[in-house]
Amino acid sequence: MRYLHCLLVGLTIFGASVQAQEPSFSGQAVTLYETEDEAIQAGTLFYRIEGGRQFFALPMQRKGYLWIAGLAAHQVQTPGIEYYVALRLRDGTVRTEPANYPEYNPSRLRIEPPAVISLKRVDSGAEGEDIRLLIQGVVADDTRLLIDDIDVTDLIQRDGDEWTITESASLFEGSQIITLVDGQGTVMVDAIVDLAEEEAVQAARDGELVLRGNAGINMGGRQVKSDGDQGGWVFTGNLNLNTEYLNGDFRSELPSANINYDQEGEPRVTLSAGYLLRNTYKNHTLDIGDVSISGMPLVLSSFSRRGIVASSEGQTWKGSVFNVRTAMVDGNNSGISFDERQTYGVTVEKSFVEIGNSSLQLTAVSGELPQPVTASVGSSQTSPQAGDAVGVEFSSQWGGLGLSVRMAQTNFDNDTLDNVEAVSDSAYELSLSKDFSGLATQLAYLHYGADYATITNPNFSGDRQGVNASLGSQWHKLSWSLNMARMEDNVDKEITRAVVVSDTAGLMFDFPIMAKASLNLGYSINQQRSSDEPSVDDSVDNQGQEIQLGMSGNMGMFALSWQSQLGELTNKLDRDNDSETENHSFGLSYQLKKIAMNLNLSQQTSSTQIETVASLVNLGLSLPLFSDNVILNLQFSGQENSASDYSQDNTIFGGSLRASWTLQDIVTIKSLDWVNPRFSISWTQHRTVDRLDTSLNESSHSVMLDFSLGAPYSFENRWQL
Repeated sequence: MRYLHCLLVGLTIFGASVQAQEPSFSGQAVTLYETEDEAIQAGTLFYRIEGGRQFFALPMQRKGYLWIAGLAAHQVQTPGIEYYVALRLRDGTVRTEPANYPEYNPSRLRIEPPAVISLKRVDSGAEGEDIRLLIQGVVADDTRLLIDDIDVTDLIQRDGDEWTITESASLFEGSQIITLVDGQGTVMVDAIVDLAEEEAVQAARDGELVLRGNAGINMGGRQVKSDGDQGGWVFTGNLNLNTEYLNGDFRSELPSANINYDQEGEPRVTLSAGYLLRNTYKNHTLDIGDVSISGMPLVLSSFSRRGIVASSEGQTWKGSVFNVRTAMVDGNNSGISFDERQTYGVTVEKSFVEIGNSSLQLTAVSGELPQPVTASVGSSQTSPQAGDAVGVEFSSQWGGLGLSVRMAQTNFDNDTLDNVEAVSDSAYELSLSKDFSGLATQLAYLHYGADYATITNPNFSGDRQGVNASLGSQWHKLSWSLNMARMEDNVDKEITRAVVVSDTAGLMFDFPIMAKASLNLGYSINQQRSSDEPSVDDSVDNQGQEIQLGMSGNMGMFALSWQSQLGELTNKLDRDNDSETENHSFGLSYQLKKIAMNLNLSQQTSSTQIETVASLVNLGLSLPLFSDNVILNLQFSGQENSASDYSQDNTIFGGSLRASWTLQDIVTIKSLDWVNPRFSISWTQHRTVDRLDTSLNESSHSVMLDFSLGAPYSFENRWQL
């Protein structure tokens, strides 16, 4: 293998297929489609931002026995992604998903704005000085929070959307840059929040109703377009309301409700997603709005939907019941009803501290998915689906030995209109873990029936059983891990399909090379072989290996990352279909309070009988111009695609330039101190150069003018009741 001079590891994990969340969020990488079809020789993802005309092309990646189509974080933008895939089969034919006219009927994935950071209040009292932030949006458990580059994650207590930074308010006064960083070190979102104590939002006192909020107005429009349309002015407005009521043991909070007005919208007045009315009485809670649901993973994959959740907890138990809309809703729709579009569920958890710190959890759900929402990512399923699921999980820690057992049963109807009854099946997982003097070990067995599915995750990849084991330890700052797995597909031994056995092993190291930089190295190998061959010709016998090298570092104002991933797949049944892949990426960011720059370079190469290459560059820059009141923002992206069979050869450019001017330095209205007028002008450009078909060449540009009035205007009223 010509790649052995590199030293890094990519580890193939065998298990349930990875699917995009619905909705996904801007600035977060997403997997749109994946398949295990061994008849595929190569694949291409075609995608565009919803509302655009030109599809961009990206080669699909081969990961072991999986073909995966995904987008990097910078390619995921609101309001959504439209996409389809073209799969070139070994017999020379091309299959698309969706199958019929995909260019005119692409799959769609809704993209929500990134997480939003706002100050809820600062508490200063006998119990300490705490900062309470409201973090709205999907935020993973391993997300870190930084205040002006100081990591305060260890000081945080999380309760849903509310994050409390304990005993630290006096350390951070005035305007601070608050940043969320995901588990891979990527900045998810940052915001400037004023933590000055005199500006702090105070909590309600006993018997008091508080109404606070802000309002803003905006006027803007597209004034020049390449097609000569002069456009027109559009008026929009936003009202944000926060309420809080406290009376003894009862508290009611509506932390954020956004009411938007759009002159050209339909409807013109909408209630934005993200609102939540939380009512608590002692240890009982009733949530109404956009609620978060979680339970036993085999039954209930965590998700957020609009509906209602009632929960309660005692010293050794907790439980909840919920009723939510299965499909995503927006606008003024409450999401609460009792028709077939709902999902109902209950979760109960009991702790047994005296028995090895054990816990027992029961989860049950029932619901129907009546329409093809994009939750079926990577699938053309359009029929209504319905199902019930129940599961139990037992976990315990006894004498340093960890035990986890999960069992679940489902009854799922993939098409409620085909007069075929629902099918029942089961799934179970068993895991053992033990730490031997710093050496962490784990052994797990799983079995997913071929017909196992749940309404909260109808695309669950079942039909699999196997075992995996892992070892790992950390010595000073050096850490390593070894993972091995054997999986078998077609667990029901269906005679029309082969039984495919997959083996994988991977070794990974991570160690520091400088004070604030680390290097990770790894190597993995995998193979798939078929047994119990049926009469059809779907035999499999291939072997792959992958090397990966990565480095990341933070040097004061600079942060950089570099990843290289090289892979090879040998098809022992058809050597003409051997394949190689190369993925290289480089990222550099520079961050000051007033200047920010991000640069990303990447190249993806995939070759079998045909070699495809995709090269991308993205640049973002924000800095003050002339004065702190004039901010310049620059965005540029370039992408070049080519193929050795001349099926594609094009270059795509995109860019924008925006200057915003805060006019408060020349406009002063003492009686209206909230007035903070802003003016901005932006220019956007898009160009496609296709060297194979000039009829596909495209060039467009537009100029936008925008004016906003207000900081926005903030208000607060209190009533003693």
